[in-house]
Amino acid sequence: MDRSRALATVDFWQQNYGDSPLREAKADHPIIRWLGDHLQPGSGDCMEIGCYQGHFLPFFGRLGYRLHGIDVIARVREMPDWLRERGLAAGDFWQQDFFSFKPPRQYDIVCSFGFIEHFTAWEDVVARHLEWVAPGGSLVIMSPNFAGAWQRHFHRLFDRENFLRHHLPAMDPGRWREIAEKAGFSTRFCGYFGRFDFTAAYQRRSFAAKLVVHGIVDIAVPLLRRLPWPEGRKLFAPCCGLIAQKKGRNQTGGWNAGEKK
Repeated sequence: MDRSRALATVDFWQQNYGDSPLREAKADHPIIRWLGDHLQPGSGDCMEIGCYQGHFLPFFGRLGYRLHGIDVIARVREMPDWLRERGLAAGDFWQQDFFSFKPPRQYDIVCSFGFIEHFTAWEDVVARHLEWVAPGGSLVIMSPNFAGAWQRHFHRLFDRENFLRHHLPAMDPGRWREIAEKAGFSTRFCGYFGRFDFTAAYQRRSFAAKLVVHGIVDIAVPLLRRLPWPEGRKLFAPCCGLIAQKKGRNQTGGWNAGEKK
């Protein structure tokens, strides 16, 4: 696939995230809560695509998986020692481009968080994820939901540079499900999750724009979070995701009761 179809360059990721520290997401993070609602302990190998800064990979290690990852950021090489310091099993980590990389095996879990929406040829990106999943294994994909009306308008107005690095048609879990099911996967979760939220990525702004963003992110959003927003609505949910299982041998990990489809 032509890397020019990416909406953010390798240099962008290295310059903006290459010096960021490794940091595990907290237990109350909406993505961690989503994973915990749908996945149970298992065994085998888990591969995260776009794994640096390590926010979510430790969750799979604590489920019992050996952890692997790939990223274009040079500091991805620090991740095995960082994971082992946390008592987790670390496998192979590569600083390589996803599209030219040839994995040495298939994996029991293949996951990515906020990756596919940075490419206009996102269908090819999803298909490549699917190829890396072992028979009986699972695919876990998440992206932010900029396609919902609330998120779309606020990011376009107050988070524009970040908004332009995201391809809205890619933020469609129903289409991910169609691609996965055509490839022989069964759906365990497909939809939107997380209560009302809005965050804006760092970018150069005028003083007036900074005041507006501060008023929204630091004042208005915390007040609005107190309202009884229902979960899982495309209109305002901050995240969308797909969890699907490939046909084949028995899955090494279980699924929680009450799965959503």
